[in-house]
Amino acid sequence: MTDLTFYDAAFPPNPEPTGFDGVAFYIGGDTPNVWTKEEVDATTTRFRLPIFVRSDPAQANASKDAASARAQLAVIGAPRGILVALDSETSIDPNYVASFYYDMRNADFPVIDYGSVSSVFGNHIPDGYYWGAHWTNRPHLDPGTDMTQWEATGA
Repeated sequence: MTDLTFYDAAFPPNPEPTGFDGVAFYIGGDTPNVWTKEEVDATTTRFRLPIFVRSDPAQANASKDAASARAQLAVIGAPRGILVALDSETSIDPNYVASFYYDMRNADFPVIDYGSVSSVFGNHIPDGYYWGAHWTNRPHLDPGTDMTQWEATGA
């Protein structure tokens, strides 16, 4: 298996960073910016990982959020089967996560839960796909995660 590197950006960077295999970008929720189709299409990386953010799921409806995520996936032309990240930040709400997950999975979009490694496992994502944030500033894969965000480079 080959390790891949992604950059994660709320806003499309200008210039786009080089040397990455993919970009993680935002499609909705409580993000400060939803990427447009033109912005997604302008990236030169091979892989794209759409992210839906819900940092306070107790104040949200998982089914409505999943419908919103699917609508934005349609806008950007994302194919069925593409992995979608649910950015739950530091929240632990297994009911919300399960509802979002099943709504997305039933529409053929698998989900990986992103959040701090101190909290993400509390969400009990049914397929067990976790993207943990553990900023050590050195490349690594935390036990139990499929992806690890190990560096934050600022805004």
